[in-house]
Amino acid sequence: MSLPLINGGDDIENEESKFINMVYNYDWSSTSLGPIDIWDPVLKHVMAKHPDG
Repeated sequence: MSLPLINGGDDIENEESKFINMVYNYDWSSTSLGPIDIWDPVLKHVMAKHPDG
């Protein structure tokens, strides 16, 4: 079974932008990871990857 294609790339880019904004705007300082500005660059990269991409 194949998944339906999304018309145009705009929908995908919009979802990625929403996800990245959600990651960067979350109050990570209240978690065991601590504030995002002290994260290792690799962790920032992994967390900013959209789960579908």
